Amino acid sequence: MRGIITILTLSVATAGVVAPASAQSLQRGRVLPTASELARFGLERAWWAQATIDPTRSTVRHMSLDEENLYVQSTQGIVTAFDNETGSRLWASQLGRSHDPSFPIVTNTTRALVVTGLTVYCLDKFSGELVWKLNVPKQPSTRPSIDDEQLYIGTLDGSMFAFDLERIQELYNENRLPQWSNNAINWRFKTAREITTPAVTGGRVRSSRIPGSPSSGNVAPPEAFSRVVNFASRDGSLYAVTTIQRDLSWQFETDRPISAPLGHSDGLLFLASEDASLYCINSQNGRALWRYVFGFPIRTAPRVVGDDVYVVPLRGGLYCLSKNSGVLKYPWRPELNEFLASTLEYTFAADDLGNVAILSRENGGILGFLPMRDFSVHLNNDRTDRLYMSTPSGLVVCIRRLGQEFPIYHKYPERLPILPELAPEDTPPDPEPDPTAIN
Repeated sequence: MRGIITILTLSVATAGVVAPASAQSLQRGRVLPTASELARFGLERAWWAQATIDPTRSTVRHMSLDEENLYVQSTQGIVTAFDNETGSRLWASQLGRSHDPSFPIVTNTTRALVVTGLTVYCLDKFSGELVWKLNVPKQPSTRPSIDDEQLYIGTLDGSMFAFDLERIQELYNENRLPQWSNNAINWRFKTAREITTPAVTGGRVRSSRIPGSPSSGNVAPPEAFSRVVNFASRDGSLYAVTTIQRDLSWQFETDRPISAPLGHSDGLLFLASEDASLYCINSQNGRALWRYVFGFPIRTAPRVVGDDVYVVPLRGGLYCLSKNSGVLKYPWRPELNEFLASTLEYTFAADDLGNVAILSRENGGILGFLPMRDFSVHLNNDRTDRLYMSTPSGLVVCIRRLGQEFPIYHKYPERLPILPELAPEDTPPDPEPDPTAIN
């Protein structure tokens, strides 16, 4: 039946669930990188594990990451969740019908959202249990986005829908979902063509509904600003729409369609366009702060790590630009075609042969390569300093800096858990002076 959730257990052999000891045998001779290969570059293998997948019938479609979990989605619709630091398998779920079109999973602090066909599934991200499911009125064209109050999803007809999360939960508790899904829609914003980027939430603009303005030299009160959601359309425009009133705050137009997801960092939006340009845009007013022109259109998301913006144009190699100025930070790397991850010292990128190039973050010099051709499914990780890769049949490996037990949070450093301070080890007291000793 359409939309039925099946929770897979470790005893279901047909789902391809295997113990770690036998997982490598399923790879038909494929090997993980050895400790000596990694140690040459000061790296180590943190863990490896097998996703729930039938390698004779499906392959890995997506990998996604948040601050707690790594998610692997197969072409059959099976989602496997791992603890991203230990590799422990947390749960596996079949979402929708086998081989339905799907988008990468999206999460917040407690929930995981997956769009399969016309249905949005919401799961508890730690247990995999179904929280609710929702029907979308039009065919989705992007993965969903979520904030504290609303769910946003773009569709092929050019609409951006905002669903009320509290109302969704009420309808589900009343057993009225998915039939009454439309009752949870807060608003719909219509553009001329297909929505091409997932919504980016969290930005703020000065509200036109607040009378008056703060006195010169004073800080505007919080109520003088409205939160906005940003998204792009194939009509060549980037939109900023207030999350509550659905007011258009600003609109940024390009000469060609926008087909790559947005990058964002510290109030800046990074817009990659088919006009072969990357724009850095102030999210409050929509003004372009700088523009870098490439020789080819850009169809993959720009990745922001610290002050570095990594861009891979179509057949155009790897570029690293300064986030604040748009200046090329080091020479163009035409032999590299994908950004993978960054540590404080290194950047990892893939070449045309599937090898992992290790670059110096200081000057972009190539320090060496890791032979990882069998691990052809890559996670473009701009959140942490971990390198995650998978074979098409679901063997996942996590690589980190040697001895780097706690990850570095690039994108959301405020989410790094507060580590307990360890009390110093007790030291034996100084011996009592011997009264018979001669000074």
